[in-house]
This record gives sequence, structure tokens and C-alpha cells, in this order.
Amino acid sequence: MKSVKRIQKLLKGISEDNRNNVDNIYINIAKNEFIFTNESIKIPRIRISKLDYDLSVDIVKKIIKHIPEFLFEHELLEERKPPSEQHSLHLIKEIRGKLLKYIHIFKIDLKFDGNSDTIIEKGDSDHYPSYQTDRIYYKSRLIPVNKIYKDNSIIDFDPIKIFTSNYIESDQYFHTFAIFDSLEHKKITKDLHDKLSLDVFSVSTELYPFIVYDYFTACFNVPYPSVDELRRAVEYFETIFMLIYSRYNNINDILSEDEKYHNSLKLKSGILMPQDDCFADLRHYFKRFKIYRNDDLALKGWWRIDIEN
Repeated sequence: MKSVKRIQKLLKGISEDNRNNVDNIYINIAKNEFIFTNESIKIPRIRISKLDYDLSVDIVKKIIKHIPEFLFEHELLEERKPPSEQHSLHLIKEIRGKLLKYIHIFKIDLKFDGNSDTIIEKGDSDHYPSYQTDRIYYKSRLIPVNKIYKDNSIIDFDPIKIFTSNYIESDQYFHTFAIFDSLEHKKITKDLHDKLSLDVFSVSTELYPFIVYDYFTACFNVPYPSVDELRRAVEYFETIFMLIYSRYNNINDILSEDEKYHNSLKLKSGILMPQDDCFADLRHYFKRFKIYRNDDLALKGWWRIDIEN
């Protein structure tokens, strides 16, 4: 409990004036985002069952030095969500859109990546090896929520679910699955993009989908989650989320009658449709993102994400 309080205090101590000490954002062959730090970070031996918070305090201190902008106003979600991700730190922040509420979740994965060259101390049957790393692997997502539960800090949240169960659409028939691996999530992510049918993305949705399926809903990848970028992302994601939601459910389930849709959306036969200005706004937002790869990156199986201001 003391270690959790220490981590929360470290996060609360981040000033809005603090700036990141990192450069480019990359994705690897598994499409995981990561950034390089300008110094090596020592990761202690982590229990195979889970990452203990008493080991995380010093790690959080070091990470804050490199990416304070990403962690500003975030809190530690003590009970990880989902609970299966026991080797990640889950840091969250509440953000309000015009019509909906959102959680930004920033997950830092600290599990040993298998590179034997980085090992400091070997692991055993109960622990992963201790290792040195100059990379921070993370996931940065916006999640639309119905409710946020608090007790001094945020302890849980209830996402606005598009589905009550996971499903894959195939040959015009719907099938329900219990989903335990990322492959099925990728299939549902593709279905979200197909249903959305929105030609605005400057990056291949196969290579880097901005809309992803998680928490039984449509979430939004925010590769560079600074305060300004998160604010901008919420504005555009809210439009996209309402378009997606109306294709699976009654949009009035999440919006009261006195709330107005964005001016760029029109309701037709129960489905929200984007107008011309909506296409223009979304294209303007997404054209800022580019994927770059040269021979050196290709040999490593990496891509670089470039973002224009």
C-alpha cells in the first residue's frame, strides 16, 4: 500500500511545464509502440506471477524523467484492467469530451522481452531476469466510459460497450466467441473499420489502426499522448465513436434527447452519417500522421511514426 501511495505522489508531482526527453515513436513487428530513452533503465527481477508495486517505485521515477508529458495528471490504476496484464503499469486519466466521458489509459509493459544481451541477473522458476533497457513499450488508448469509480483516486471504470459479447462477422452471419488472444481482437478491429467505412486515414489500418477493439468497445490509439494531443484526439474520436456506435446500437442509448449530435453528423434511418465538413476535418487530423521505414528499420522489423504539428 505504501508503494502505491508513493507512485501516486510521484505522478501528482509532475508539472505541466515538464517536457519529454525522448524523440521518435516506433512500432515493432508485433505493432507494439515504443520509444527510446537517452539512458539505460534497470528493470529488477519481476515475479512471473505479477509485477509488484514495491519494485515499481524506482522504475516510475526513471520513466517520469523521460516522458512526463505522457503521464501528466495520470493516476495509477492499482487493480489492473484487464487483470490479466499483471506485468504492466496502468496509468489513467479522466478526460471529458463535448458529449461523452473518456479514460485515457497508458500501459507500460515491463515484462522481459527475451533479449539475452540485456540480462543483468538470470531468472529462475519464479522470476523473470533482471535486465537493462533503453526502450519503453506502451499502449496509449482513449476509452469511452459510462462511469468512473473513485476512492481518493480512480479505482475502476465502466466502458460504453458496443458489444455485450465478443463476435466476429463472417459471411453475413454473426458468431459469438470467448476471446483469449489478440488475433480475434484484430478481426473485430477490422470489422469496426469495415463498418465505419471512412476514407480518412493517412496510415494503413492494417499496419497501425487508430480505432482498435478493446474493453468490449471501440478505443482510439493516441501514439503521442501529450496534453494537447489528448485534447485534440478526444475531439475527433468522439465524432468517430458516435459513427461507430450508431452502426451497432441505438445512438440514443448513450445520448439524451436534449443533446445534439455534432453539426457534421446527420441521423438517417437510425444511423449517423458524416457530412462533407466531417470528412474534411477528419482528413486534416489524420494527415498529420505518417509511417516511415528505411532499410535499417526494415532489417529490425520496425516502423517509425512521424507526427506533424
